Amino acid sequence: MIMIKLNWSVFALALTVIVFSNASTTSLANQINPQKPDGIKAVSDEPHKKVFVENIYPSAKTCAACHPKHYSEWSVSQHSYTQMSPIYMAMQARINTLTSGTNGDFCVRCHNQVGMNMGESIYTSNLDRPASSREGVTCSVCHRVNKSYGKISGRLPLVRGPMHSTIFGPTGNKNVKYVIDDPEKKGFRVVTNPEERGLTMHGKAEKFFELTKPGFCGTCHDVTLLNGFRLEEAFSEFKQSQAAKNGVSCQDCHMGKVPGQAKGYEHGPAAIVDGVPTPSRKITNHFMAGPDYPLIHPGIFPHNTEAADRATLAEWLIFDHEAGWGNEEFEEFADEVGTAIDELKETLSEFKSGIGSQNVSYNTDVIDESVEPLFDALKSKIVTTIHERTKVADLMTDLAKHWSGIKESPINSGKFLASIEKLKINLNELQKSLNLNFPEMWSDAGDREEAREILEHQFERRKWAKEQRFKVLSHGYQLDEINVRKANKDGLNFDVTVRNGTNGHGVPTGFDAERLVFLQVTVTDSAGHIVYVSGDRDPNGDLRDSHSTYVRAGKLPVDEDLFNLQSKFIVRLNRGGEREQVLAVNTSVSALPFIRPEARATVLYGRPLGARKHKKTIEPLGSRKASYRVPKAKIKDGEEYKIQIKLISQMIPVHLIPAIQESGFDYGLSPKELAVRVVEGASTLWTQEKDVLISYKSVSNE
Repeated sequence: MIMIKLNWSVFALALTVIVFSNASTTSLANQINPQKPDGIKAVSDEPHKKVFVENIYPSAKTCAACHPKHYSEWSVSQHSYTQMSPIYMAMQARINTLTSGTNGDFCVRCHNQVGMNMGESIYTSNLDRPASSREGVTCSVCHRVNKSYGKISGRLPLVRGPMHSTIFGPTGNKNVKYVIDDPEKKGFRVVTNPEERGLTMHGKAEKFFELTKPGFCGTCHDVTLLNGFRLEEAFSEFKQSQAAKNGVSCQDCHMGKVPGQAKGYEHGPAAIVDGVPTPSRKITNHFMAGPDYPLIHPGIFPHNTEAADRATLAEWLIFDHEAGWGNEEFEEFADEVGTAIDELKETLSEFKSGIGSQNVSYNTDVIDESVEPLFDALKSKIVTTIHERTKVADLMTDLAKHWSGIKESPINSGKFLASIEKLKINLNELQKSLNLNFPEMWSDAGDREEAREILEHQFERRKWAKEQRFKVLSHGYQLDEINVRKANKDGLNFDVTVRNGTNGHGVPTGFDAERLVFLQVTVTDSAGHIVYVSGDRDPNGDLRDSHSTYVRAGKLPVDEDLFNLQSKFIVRLNRGGEREQVLAVNTSVSALPFIRPEARATVLYGRPLGARKHKKTIEPLGSRKASYRVPKAKIKDGEEYKIQIKLISQMIPVHLIPAIQESGFDYGLSPKELAVRVVEGASTLWTQEKDVLISYKSVSNE
């Protein structure tokens, strides 16, 4: 992919609409910081930067006031996640490290056109970016484009202007004029003059024909690297498809009523201005379902105007929603147990203070009266996980031990005072273990409960997005019934066919070298014992292929029967050989590797240069057959076996995470946290099962 010094091409990576990674800011941050356009540099470090950015690229939050349906769909989409993804952020940073920074803004130009146009550093944390920048493919990215640029790998010049300036859409100025003309009579209370008070809206909408054409999608969804390496070919695949010949567009399938199918569009108001709907017309779905899913805190994704008003991104990150903060059960627990801990702490402080002032009236019965309510409160509660139960039990044992030390030691003795200090430390640890050590921002129960209400809405949006994602993926990938070819003394042989259910492009498509779509096959006997398995995972969550660290270390055998539609990057080595790599950046023979743009047409070579992609996708309406054989030594005559086959989609392979972890991940996420969430987010699209009776007398169907 990336042309590294001499003849070394390569890096093949630009996480398309996904993924969600961020590189922590390091000294590398100063290596790539493109010159900021005039007018931005002067205010880049000032407190008013966010206001300035809003006046040239309005945030989607501003658009939500009149376009709630579009915003709701977009806010949980892959487009809105492109910049928020910690995987993408770390990957682009790692690629730049491996290429001495010369990959530049190649990745960010698709994931964050606003940030690219403002000349932001690619290493900036999303916590420090203005809203319209971290929103990724936001409203301005499509509706502030007024020219047809073709396949330019995302380098889109955006038309600048505040909220009231011209925008570009599919229908022109008709509805805008309808709202602006005689607004009082129609009930619209809007202003198009920034000097006036009121709900600001764009003063004009120009028709941009390209916005409704497949070519507009091709500006980002056909990626060619600097050296001519074809990283993504979704648009090119579409142009060669039957769907294109039939006049079906990308928008027809991905912005219509049914995800992934050209079943028509919804109709309704394009805007609801100050509570008043505009005339009904065709409206498009701005979710555009795909294979990616979020890996970050629900307080910061989906985008949510109420969440943004409630707390900053950094403040949301310290809200422990997994502990149950804000829900009724937890808050009752926090009130009872938290109060008991606080009272015991206060009693200990007063007791020690009294001893220090020679107040001999203090006795240990005072502490007894505070310890007992704490034990009683904890006994009445059930701590959920085994880890939590064990930890709390250990802490309570220590608490009892330190309390005994207080009661058994002479007042004011060294052991007595030390036991008081240990007991206070023990209480702090107990508070932390029970998730009761609230930061100041979330110390009030009322604030936590308000935040929980917002998160419940976020969970509902994520659930809806998962349902839409399942619809488009389960249509794109089809799994036939299991075909048993042999079930006799020679073994158990069977196969299954996976089909591409769409006629618009291959599956997977786009960034297909990072898309796992695989078959998990399990054969069990009548007792439930596994006699055969393929498509299972190693302890890291990877499949047992050549990228598994357990396979490479010889701890697990390679899965010879693995069916996986993930394409592979094949990278040339220094002496002419090739190998698979998850990051297609060649090992450079120079001290400072860098990308060198190819000056000649790749077609002239008739061969791959530094790297190539081994595509394993299924062509439109095509199919692939997976065959399996259970050795005869594993089966018995007269025994019944169950074959289960699952077709699973996962947005990235786990082994990508350690490959990019040196750059760090945004939001303070660890590689393990991300790996767990990646695996948990995988979707089982189809399941086929079949019972087979082994008979040594039966004849093979082969």
